[in-house]
Amino acid sequence: MYAAFLHQRSPDESNDDISRDNDYCASRGSGGFDFSRSPSESSDDSSSSSIISINNTSRPMLDVFIERFVDAFSPEVDIKSGQAGALRRAAEIRMFSPLLMDAFEVVSATFFGRSIQDPRIERSGTQLYGRVLRNLQNALFDPERSKAESTLATVILLMAFESVERTSQASLQAHIYGAVRLIEHRGPENHIHGVEHLLFAELRPYWVGAALVSRQPSFLAEEDWINVPWSAGTTKKDILHYLLDLTVEVPSLLAEYDALEATRQSGVPTAHEITVKQAALWNGVTNLTCRFLQWKIDWVDAYPDGPPKEVPAEPNDQFPIFRCRDLRTGAVITPTKFVYPNLRLAQTMCLYYTSRLILSTVDTRPDDDRVGPAQQYVLGCGICRTLEWYILTAPGNMINRLAFPVRVAWEVFPDGGPERRFIYDVLKLVEKRHSLGLWGSGMSELSPRAGSPPKV
Repeated sequence: MYAAFLHQRSPDESNDDISRDNDYCASRGSGGFDFSRSPSESSDDSSSSSIISINNTSRPMLDVFIERFVDAFSPEVDIKSGQAGALRRAAEIRMFSPLLMDAFEVVSATFFGRSIQDPRIERSGTQLYGRVLRNLQNALFDPERSKAESTLATVILLMAFESVERTSQASLQAHIYGAVRLIEHRGPENHIHGVEHLLFAELRPYWVGAALVSRQPSFLAEEDWINVPWSAGTTKKDILHYLLDLTVEVPSLLAEYDALEATRQSGVPTAHEITVKQAALWNGVTNLTCRFLQWKIDWVDAYPDGPPKEVPAEPNDQFPIFRCRDLRTGAVITPTKFVYPNLRLAQTMCLYYTSRLILSTVDTRPDDDRVGPAQQYVLGCGICRTLEWYILTAPGNMINRLAFPVRVAWEVFPDGGPERRFIYDVLKLVEKRHSLGLWGSGMSELSPRAGSPPKV
C-alpha cells in the first residue's frame, strides 16, 4: 500500500510517533482510499551536526527557496515548448493547504541546498520530509481530503523531491504509482479544470510511463480518460497527447505477452491455447504498430513548423558526442544529431521512439514486419541523437521529461559499447548541472522490462 510506504519513509519521526501510526491501514476510515502498492526499502536518515531549521527560517528566505524551485521545475515557457505550469499554479494555492505549504517548503529547501551545494540547507529539508509523508498519509485516509487538489499536488511534489534526492531505489516509483492511483480514485471528471487538469494533462507522460513499467492494463486507456479531461477546453490536445492515446494501449499487450509466457512455463498448456493467445498478441502488435506509423505520417512528417532535421555532430565542451555502430560494417561512427523546431516535438519524438521500443520487446511475429534488433537499435539511437538539443535547450528541469526515454534507450544497447558510455556521461552531466540525483543513479527503477540491466 502506498500509505504503508509513506509510513516506512518517515525516518525522522520519533519512536512514539511511529508506534502511534503503526495501525494506519487497519484503522482506515470508511470511504478512504487504499493505495495497493509494494512498500519501499527502508533507509537511514543522514546524520547532521549542523542543520538550518526550516521552522526558524524567515518567511522571505523560504519564499526565495520556493521561487527557485518553481523556476526550475515549472519554468515559464511558450505553448510550443509544452506546458510546464502545473507546479507553478500549485504554488499559488499553497497558502490554502498546510500540507501543500509544508511540502513546498521541504522540497524547495532541499533542492536549493543541493543546487548551491550547502548541505546544511539541504538537510533542513530532508529532516522534515518524514513529517510531510506522515501528514500526506493522514490525508489519503480521509474521504474528502484524498480527493483534494492539494493532496494530488503534494504527491507530485514528492516525485520532484525524489528526482533530486532519490532517498531509495523504490521511492520515486512508489510516489508515481501513488499519484496514478490517486488520479484513478478522483475520476476523470475531477481533472477537467484548473490545477487538477494541469497536474493530470501536463504530467500525463509520467502516468502512462508508470503503466508501461507495471506492464498491466491501465484505466488511462479507457474512453473517458482519453476524452473527459479535455472536454471543457481548459487545454487542447496536441501532438504529444495524440501519441499518448496510442502508447497507453501498450501495457495491455505487455500483459498479454507476460500471460502467454506464464502459460508456456506452466507445464500444462495445450497447443490450441498457445495458438489462440499468440495470434491475439500478434494481431494486437500489428494493429498498434501500424497506428504508430500512421501517427508519425499525420503528425510529424506534416508538422506545421517542420519535422526534425539532421545536422553534423561537432565536438564541443557542453555535451558528449554520441557514437554508435554502423550496422552494415560494425564500425564505430559519429551519426548526425537531430535538431527540432521546438521542445514539444523533441519530447514527443523521444516518447515515440520509446513507445515503439517497448512494444517491440513483445513483437515475436514470424514475418518481415517484426521490429527486430536492427530497428530497435535505430530507435534507441534516435533518442540519443535528440538528447543534446533537448537538454541544452530545455529550461530548468524540464529535462526530467526525458528520464524514461533515456532509461529505455540504455536497455537497447550492449554493455561496454560507445552507446552506453554516451548515456552514462549524459546521466552524470545532468546530475551535476541540474542537481538531479535520479539521473546519477542510472534510473533502474524506470525499467519497463523484467531483469533490467544493473544501474550505471
